[in-house]
Amino acid sequence: MKAIEIRDHRPEGKRHDRKFFKRIASAVAFTLALATACGIGWYAGARLAYKQKAAEISKIHYVEEGETLWDIAAGMSNDDQDIRKVIYDIAKLNNIAPDADLKVGQKIVIAK
Repeated sequence: MKAIEIRDHRPEGKRHDRKFFKRIASAVAFTLALATACGIGWYAGARLAYKQKAAEISKIHYVEEGETLWDIAAGMSNDDQDIRKVIYDIAKLNNIAPDADLKVGQKIVIAK
């Protein structure tokens, strides 16, 4: 009986074994983990910067007994400003209706 010899005719550099694929998978996993960590860091930093900027440009007003948005807007509007626009801006900034009933002690954010 004659023995048959099977040879691999691929060039030496083209052989891929399990170690090669494991290295590729590890590199891909590392790259994805790094990209995810950078994305989370960027998102958290952007949120913090936004909150700090919002705190710098806004002021909190605590509602007193019988006070309305009209009263709050009248105290902060200029003579050349339409008070209805100031009321609208305050209502929009606080996600409330311009004619909403305010509660004593409620925090109202007003722009400086």
